[in-house]
Amino acid sequence: SSGINAEYGQFEVWYHQCVTWSNVSRKLRMYFNGQLMGTKDELLSRFPSGGLLVLGNCVLNWGEHCDVPFSGQLTKVNIFAKELTPSEVREIWTSSTETDVENKQDLKIQISWNDLLKENRNGSIVESVEEVQVKEAATDYRAIITIEKKQQVTAPISARKLDIVTESKMVSVFENFSAKLSATIFVDVVPSSGELIHKESGKTVTVTLPANQGSTVTSLTLSHQLNNVIALDSGHYFFRVTFVDGSIVTSDEMVLRVKQQCRPPATPPNTVLIQEDVPGSDYYQYKVYCQEENQVFLFERETRLICNTTTGSYTSRHSLTPCS
Repeated sequence: SSGINAEYGQFEVWYHQCVTWSNVSRKLRMYFNGQLMGTKDELLSRFPSGGLLVLGNCVLNWGEHCDVPFSGQLTKVNIFAKELTPSEVREIWTSSTETDVENKQDLKIQISWNDLLKENRNGSIVESVEEVQVKEAATDYRAIITIEKKQQVTAPISARKLDIVTESKMVSVFENFSAKLSATIFVDVVPSSGELIHKESGKTVTVTLPANQGSTVTSLTLSHQLNNVIALDSGHYFFRVTFVDGSIVTSDEMVLRVKQQCRPPATPPNTVLIQEDVPGSDYYQYKVYCQEENQVFLFERETRLICNTTTGSYTSRHSLTPCS
């Protein structure tokens, strides 16, 4: 395809991503869980030396962090001195995170995960060792009943796993705006009630279940809209659903980020002031453009101001340049 896009799934599940590039074909290839998801043509014949490798955050073109840190776990991040083949990518994906298949001689590792662990770290980062667990599908069980040394085996009893899939793991809105949180339940039993819970405060809101769902359902969408949100509404939310048989299921957590706006700057003489999003982040910026084609900026490096929506302040303190 013309672009590359890999959709993420559940929390608490390991996923494998791999990006390859060849200076012969000049193509980027994106793999997700061992499968090729897309390709993209690149004009570069080689990557220039120098630069900065950052894990766990994105970096803007001008070197500033996006302040949108990765929340989760990373392991086995490796950079190879060759373009991996599809079969090699699949082999790494199918191997356990506890094995060292990437250290095979023919894979020509350039920068290893052990090398990266020796580098400096910033922020809330904890190194841990834990057993990787794989979520299991529904399983059939049989009960063996022994009475006076005689056994009776029952018919299979299906232990079905109820599942709730949140539609968005991260929701970002400005203060005093509305935020909608939603999740879809995949079940075949009728729920009796639903709630949305704010983890930090413990506040619980009753969610109205859709009407006319009948005696059985296969999927059900829960949603709740928070109006006029404020900074205290930020945090982690999850849905909790109770069924008629008394069972309770909770959804994955959703993060609500309430953004702060910066005070708009004054428009410099002979310019037009435009507000634009900053690609790849929740920040936005004010940029100035000269009103006339024959006009030029007085200060080329002062054509924009970037608003940090976490603090509601600008990332730099210079004034915007006028045109003349």
